[in-house]
Amino acid sequence: LPTVACAQSLDPTFTPPAIYQLGTVYSTLEQPDGMRVVAGRFIRVNGTAASGLVRLTATGTLDATFLQNLGAADGMYRPRLLPNGQLLVISTGS
Repeated sequence: LPTVACAQSLDPTFTPPAIYQLGTVYSTLEQPDGMRVVAGRFIRVNGTAASGLVRLTATGTLDATFLQNLGAADGMYRPRLLPNGQLLVISTGS
């Protein structure tokens, strides 16, 4: 999940998180504030429980204020930012 700075070079301040167990990232979305929403099929990120959807800070650390508790470790796809600031995410979970 490396980020690209404006000059099309790798951003040295971004540290990719460790995605655990099932460990598949399907898509990401960069928000206007520099945060990244990561969607996929995983249950832990950097040792913290996560059910397929997390938000990372601009430096790659887990955003603890992003509480979603969707319980969808089967898979999360294609996060989209709606005009009202909410996220729309596709899930394969039940």
